[in-house]
Amino acid sequence: MKRLHRGGDHPEMQKTENMKRLRRGDHPEMQKKTVDAGASGGGEEGITCGGCGTPVSMELDDDDHHVHMDLQELPEGCIANVVSLTTPQDAYRFSAVSKSFMSAADSDAVWDKFLPPDIPSILSHSSSSSSTSSSSKKKLYLTLCENPVLVDDGKMSFTLDKWSGKKCYMISPKDLMIAWGGTPAYWKWISLANSRFEEVAELVVVWWLEIRGKIDTRILSPSTVYKAYLVFMLSERARGFDRDDPLEVKVGLFGEEETNSKRTVFLGQERSLKVGWRRQNIIGRPKEIDETQYPKKRPDGWPEVVIGEFFCPGEEDGGLMEMTCMEVDRMKRGLIVQGIEVRPKRMWCIPYTLMHYKTTLNLTPKTSSRKSLHILHKFTNTKTQYNIQRQITGTPAMDLEALPEGCKATVASLTTPPDACRLSAVSRGFRSAAESDAAWDRFLPPDVYTILGKSSVQPQSPSSLPVPPCSSSSSSWKSKKELFLSLCDNPVLIDQGKMSFSVDKWSGKKCYMISARELIITWGDTPQYWEWICLPESRFDEVAEVVHVWWLEIRGKIDMRILSPATTYEAYLVFKLREGAYGFEVPVKVTTGEDGEPPIDNKNSTVFLDPEAGRRRQKKKNNNRKKEETHRFPKERADSWLEVKLGEFFCPGGGDGKLTEMTCKEVAGVLKAGLIVHGIEVRPKKDKVEHLLSHALSAT
Repeated sequence: MKRLHRGGDHPEMQKTENMKRLRRGDHPEMQKKTVDAGASGGGEEGITCGGCGTPVSMELDDDDHHVHMDLQELPEGCIANVVSLTTPQDAYRFSAVSKSFMSAADSDAVWDKFLPPDIPSILSHSSSSSSTSSSSKKKLYLTLCENPVLVDDGKMSFTLDKWSGKKCYMISPKDLMIAWGGTPAYWKWISLANSRFEEVAELVVVWWLEIRGKIDTRILSPSTVYKAYLVFMLSERARGFDRDDPLEVKVGLFGEEETNSKRTVFLGQERSLKVGWRRQNIIGRPKEIDETQYPKKRPDGWPEVVIGEFFCPGEEDGGLMEMTCMEVDRMKRGLIVQGIEVRPKRMWCIPYTLMHYKTTLNLTPKTSSRKSLHILHKFTNTKTQYNIQRQITGTPAMDLEALPEGCKATVASLTTPPDACRLSAVSRGFRSAAESDAAWDRFLPPDVYTILGKSSVQPQSPSSLPVPPCSSSSSSWKSKKELFLSLCDNPVLIDQGKMSFSVDKWSGKKCYMISARELIITWGDTPQYWEWICLPESRFDEVAEVVHVWWLEIRGKIDMRILSPATTYEAYLVFKLREGAYGFEVPVKVTTGEDGEPPIDNKNSTVFLDPEAGRRRQKKKNNNRKKEETHRFPKERADSWLEVKLGEFFCPGGGDGKLTEMTCKEVAGVLKAGLIVHGIEVRPKKDKVEHLLSHALSAT
């Protein structure tokens, strides 16, 4: 006991102390050895830095398990490689670590990575040579962040975003398209000391205010969300910008008549804030004002207001992006325009996982549908998202409304047309994205304009008012959504009226109807058996009517190359029965298969063209306990015609131009009359969900 109290000479105590010293590495029996790449003896290979190949000095214990390395001894090239993979802000933070880190973080190897790859080419188009004479890449970077450089003969200015190093441009007013900008009675050009351009545009007086700017996205930084700003100033004599009517702005690809990304902004800030509050309180529910609708003062003293935002995918997928500001309802004067600036949008990365959602909302597979709907409704509330994320991680949740419109439009385009319509009901931001041309262009067939080129029907042009010289209208439809809906409800005649073309509203896939004139009808050219008549409810010029025949045979063929690929199609005979028609109480054999090959057994079937007579016949057979046959009966279409299914087939896509043949045949020796054939239609097969939705919609 005394040995224990003396504290250290007991064997167990010494053993414990030795273990502690072994862990600390200061046991006298532990012999440390230094491994030096520059002086490794015995032919052993040295240790080098994986980043730059510089020899590295480290200490290993006897078991070679523990490595002792001082970060200060890392080679400068290695540190520079690490820092260059971060951001300019991180490089500044590294500079505060130590002198060696400062030397690496300030090196040209680091800041050359932060500069755009084509910076020498951009500066070669500049009239200023001071920026290219910087002593280091870091000074060049900081100079380009603080001092804009004029490029393209002064038509634009170029800067760098100090947070990311991405490219920013401002389009000068001389390079903007300003309605009546060349008329001195409406606009005058002046010089201001605080402007980066030689001249700016000042509004004298106009009613029609329209300013358009274009920029090629290929000169911007790839994979970046950009925001466009109108940089302006209001003179003391400004009028017409403090009234109740705001300014309409939008951003979209050049040449599109409607981008569905319109929004409103106020240029007169103080009065507009009151107007905004009053307008939003009229409906009885006060809402927060969208701060992006109102101008903010820049460091250079000029106000700016957000026009919109867009996504720049990359150099190969570039195109002209157009920014527009417009107001045509009142007299205005005193607006001074310096230009339109595009610069990267600052994005905030907030970690959030699905497990957080499930844990917080207690969402399990056994959750009732009523509770699930309540959870979904609850999750659409921005404040709820904010509070949930705040409780879990201490940081606010990302508002989906803050996503760029181009991002939301891309998501909508990866769904289906019905889903895009549902997204439109989420919010105004989602409605603008879900109704944009970028989303609905994906739903249209890729060759839709080639198909429409075969049509004799000219597209309907949208109504237009007199516009100033800078305005243009290049599209026949107001939007791609309008074109899609038009093709769903109004079939277009193609191939000189031999076929009609439409689009399936559930999937956007192609539908065709072969006219009766294009079908192969036995004895169809013999007037005593078949008669060709005109009906106002038909989409074709002529339809075929049976006078009287014993042998009924109708065949139709279609080239699968004109159909949508990877799609299961169904074929339907579209027809009518005259009052007093007879001979169709017997079943008719229908087949579908490749032309020239025998039909597959499971594609053979029989149908009744007279639904009432067919049901009576089938009921009688069932009462006699005979084997039940698979019969199908016609259904009435929305256009008042009847249709009966002939069969289905799969269109793989591509191929060598194989023809699919649809056949309807009855030769049992019954005299028939009164059948009117409209044509054979092929359209994509609906799945069960689409059938349920279509029945629900038709019921309502």
